Amino acid sequence: MFPTPAEADDVERAALHVAVCTTCWWMQLADDTPDEPDAGGPPATETSPTIRAHAVDLVGWLITEQLVPPGGRILELASHGNVLAGFLRERGLTDTTTIEHHSSALAAARSSGLRVVDGRLDAALAGRLAADRPFDLALDTFDLAHRRAPGDELAGIATAIGERGVAVIEVEHVLPLLEGARFDSVRHGHFAYPSLLGLRTAAQRAGLDVTAALRTSIYGGGLRVVLARRNARAIDPGVERLLAEETEAGLASVSAYDAFALRVAGAIEALRAHLVAARAAGRLVAGYGAPSRGSTLVNAARIDRQLLPFTADVSAAKHGREIPGARIPIVDPSELVRRRPDEVLILTWTIADEVVEQLRAAGLRDCQFVVPLPELRVIGT
Repeated sequence: MFPTPAEADDVERAALHVAVCTTCWWMQLADDTPDEPDAGGPPATETSPTIRAHAVDLVGWLITEQLVPPGGRILELASHGNVLAGFLRERGLTDTTTIEHHSSALAAARSSGLRVVDGRLDAALAGRLAADRPFDLALDTFDLAHRRAPGDELAGIATAIGERGVAVIEVEHVLPLLEGARFDSVRHGHFAYPSLLGLRTAAQRAGLDVTAALRTSIYGGGLRVVLARRNARAIDPGVERLLAEETEAGLASVSAYDAFALRVAGAIEALRAHLVAARAAGRLVAGYGAPSRGSTLVNAARIDRQLLPFTADVSAAKHGREIPGARIPIVDPSELVRRRPDEVLILTWTIADEVVEQLRAAGLRDCQFVVPLPELRVIGT
């Protein structure tokens, strides 16, 4: 995903086009989008206290809501480096099977002693894994977004959990994405951008009910849903409330998606104008973070190394590499302290407060921090 300088000229370029189905209101990348590259590197929970806290809180919530019994059998679906298995184990839930298909994450999972299966969940694989006993819980945090055909996973979940089990799925929620012009969420490998409206329809096609739904703050706005076989569990009133909220926001009409396109154009021009003005004034602007969403952000705004000479990331696996397309070098965070830029553009803006706190503590007390979305803002000294 992040090429070396020698590889950068050979990086494939592919447009990002999103479309929404006007029948079920599922938003997804176009069918001709290339497959996702293997990003490698450590999971986000190892580099971000915010993401780690979310994972720990999720496991606690599962137990508090009694969605998994003591000693329950759990199926984890490639959840951001399979980190949830470790947090589940810390809470005494050790009967976990992980499904993973990326080679780097697969090797890491096996080396950590996890019970791991190489593949992607569908009805056939689920049937083999649940042949002797269904799973009590299927757990997917942000893997569904990586599925070109999400119905395959949902059919696998329906098979895996049997009549009495449940599934918990987390996705980036399309409602705050649209309202906040969070266009950098749209990136290669992230095929689906679900609303509850769309997710409920897809689940019903697989023989599943959405029995609970709530919004979360992770990644700028997430959606957590509980699924069960049709008519197996009571449906929480919060499901209808959130469906009504989405409908009121226009998610069941093209108007919300047209408005999103206009907000994105404004956000892109505001960011570029700020960086052009900073360069004209002789101010050094550096970046922080090299997330996959950062490639969408800098390429859409036509940002190159003249406007952003480098970006720093805590992942050593990315050092010496570049943000593809823009060819912005990725360096160790110590370079920020050494170069002391006038401004830092936070590419990992969904955890901006955490980043500012960390960089201030590291010695960057005199610079300003630029948060690009949902509206451009500058955090002063």
